[in-house]
Amino acid sequence: MPSAPIGIALVGGIPTKSQDLPSSIIFAIAFAFLAPLAIYRFLQPSSRTTTLIRPAIFIVARIATYCIRAVIADGDYAIGLFTAELASPSLAINSELERYPLAPVESGMLEAHVTRHREPSIYNKDLMDRAVRLLKLALLIALILGIVAGSSVSGVEEGTGSLSSYKAERNANVIICLAVVVLTIAVSLIAQAQQSLPMTATLHLIVCAALLVSFCVVPCSLCLLATRNSITQITLYLSLQALNAIFKLYTYLNPGDPLSASTKVLFYVLLSTPEWIVTLLYLVFNIQELYQLQYHSKKVKEEKRLKKAAKNGGGAYDLEQGKSSLSR
Repeated sequence: MPSAPIGIALVGGIPTKSQDLPSSIIFAIAFAFLAPLAIYRFLQPSSRTTTLIRPAIFIVARIATYCIRAVIADGDYAIGLFTAELASPSLAINSELERYPLAPVESGMLEAHVTRHREPSIYNKDLMDRAVRLLKLALLIALILGIVAGSSVSGVEEGTGSLSSYKAERNANVIICLAVVVLTIAVSLIAQAQQSLPMTATLHLIVCAALLVSFCVVPCSLCLLATRNSITQITLYLSLQALNAIFKLYTYLNPGDPLSASTKVLFYVLLSTPEWIVTLLYLVFNIQELYQLQYHSKKVKEEKRLKKAAKNGGGAYDLEQGKSSLSR
């Protein structure tokens, strides 16, 4: 009878041959099919962006994860493989976002999207800037917690680490990342209501975030966003997202019977399928052009230059020079 590392709950349960072998192979192949599309995006100058580095690494990590699950399901229940499955999503993606490794991609696109109409400046940062900064700070905290949790896996296995500390760090990591994804939706909706932002980019951003929260609310997302974003609609939408986020968080923190069919269904429906679709959406759309990522990068560099100039006594002339350089 297979058994997991003592005290560690495996999201997705313990892989078994009848329940997991076909699904693991299918998802390993499905993520492998995304690899050529990722390579194509990197080879094309018009779509090449550092933002796609994380989804590309994520593809490799998930292929490894589902291959490991397939090996375990085929009868190899070595504890080392369980440890590898626990650690591979975090270690392969800078060890920070175990079950929401695409959250930083969302925050990066969000920052470029909601500030696209703003000129580079070191003064008068608005609410959107502060919200994005808060989300990035939260992800930094999640990064630290994830690194600590990822490094604790082997210690727990060997009996030298604290299981309670590992659980607390990992759970806090998941809670923060899930909160960031939900808040990404909120900030996107508020920005869309306040500014005249491209609707295609807003829809893309929100649908991707909604998929990371819960697969079943995406049709509702599209219906609500098809009309004007009134306060009532925004409140209703965020309430639905919050409820689904709570349900998904509960599922993660309380995986249930590791050998039950319901645990496996929740894993493949609420986690595996949405992750694959989100990764596909990042690659199918040219996010470089959709979010003007290159222009945003130039603005960030220009703002850093302006800050440096301000410290050295620069003034309005430097600001005007920055605007003219961006316009070129």
